[in-house]
Amino acid sequence: MKRRLAALLTLLLAGQALATEVTLIAVMGNKGIFSINGQRKTLSPGQSVDGLRVQSISSDAATIVIDGSSKTLLLGQGYVSTASSGSGSGGNTLTLSPDPSGHYWTTFSINGRSVRGLVDTGATTLAMSASLAAQLGLNTKGGRAGRAQTANGVVSMAIIKVPELRLGDVPLYDVTVAVAEGNALDTPLIGMSVLNRFHIKSDNGMMLLTKKNF
Repeated sequence: MKRRLAALLTLLLAGQALATEVTLIAVMGNKGIFSINGQRKTLSPGQSVDGLRVQSISSDAATIVIDGSSKTLLLGQGYVSTASSGSGSGGNTLTLSPDPSGHYWTTFSINGRSVRGLVDTGATTLAMSASLAAQLGLNTKGGRAGRAQTANGVVSMAIIKVPELRLGDVPLYDVTVAVAEGNALDTPLIGMSVLNRFHIKSDNGMMLLTKKNF
């Protein structure tokens, strides 16, 4: 019995070791500063650690190879690799760190095109300008009419449903999106029509988003 329990414990510890949590903290020249499983690492393209390899570094992003595929992390964006999530599912967790102003940013993708947006728990929906919606291939015809208060005043909105989008690498389906008339929103806002799909937790200043199981 003791041997069986010891073997089970070994398997559980091995399973935990398969998880890799990585966040891009900063970029210095051709090097990226990452938080990897809680440890700060400075890596250059071509270097590998804890199951990931740095592929390239730009002024505000890093492309890494993990889970057998390439993933691009913007400054402050995190990714959690686990054996259960698999490379095809895109995982279920995002770890975000704040920018110097205390705001959280991450990417969302629609129709294969990725955009950086501001996480805003005060916004009802994912909101964007009409010009950005056009770039993402969204059709607002037939959308429900609405109005919203923005920094530029009250604007007309078209409320539509997007069949699928990804927040980071996490797939979401049938998401409500508000498209503002003209260019009233210069920054996309990632609001509660996206965020309510996640359990949100704060940990040492980091925002942890874990997809709900429904």
